[in-house]
Amino acid sequence: MVFALLCQACWGADDGKFEYWSQIGVCAEVNKDWEFELEAELKYGDDASQLYCQNVDFGFVYTGLAEWVDLSFMYKREYETDGEGRWRPENRPHLDVTFKSPLFGFDVSDRSRFEYRDLDAEEDVWRYRNMIKVKLPMEFTKFKLRPYVAEEPFIDFNKGEYNKNRFYLGLYYELSDKIGGALFYLWEARKSGGSWEDFHIFGTKRNILYRLRALGESRSGCLYRY
Repeated sequence: MVFALLCQACWGADDGKFEYWSQIGVCAEVNKDWEFELEAELKYGDDASQLYCQNVDFGFVYTGLAEWVDLSFMYKREYETDGEGRWRPENRPHLDVTFKSPLFGFDVSDRSRFEYRDLDAEEDVWRYRNMIKVKLPMEFTKFKLRPYVAEEPFIDFNKGEYNKNRFYLGLYYELSDKIGGALFYLWEARKSGGSWEDFHIFGTKRNILYRLRALGESRSGCLYRY
């Protein structure tokens, strides 16, 4: 949280170059139906040499509606540099609805995210994101490495356009029943000035599950949730 909230002078990322994203999260099972989640993220551009974006995302996840759906009520505070090295703040409340089900041994999920972007120097934006993720029905090594693929298009409601797409290839891992995460490659296409630009990103994600009490059989998915 400290690193994500501190601002320091650096230049924004150049388009079309390699980036590194680092995410770390903590989640707590409040009771059998509710979880609290907190995640901090740092993004490095210019061939992973300069920090250009940092954020903290936190809120509550309701898992008690049904086994096949989760509802998340979240708030993100983000800072991103502009072309002159100034940090621009953004407030981003968002609602996530995630449908999930096994299918022929694969774990399939479909997350719809509705977010309101309260921007400091630009017009506020309503945006929709839809991530479809498939976890393969196989595990490797004692760390339970499990491959997955995912795709996530972005739709700007203000402009009425599709202006970003992400495609993931990754591996989930599990160090224990309370510590897990992922390693992933992300190809991101961003629309800027009427043309599309490609970004190649390597990312790491680490999650820690904290159980407040013995809740019986847990349905928490926070070790593997995006």
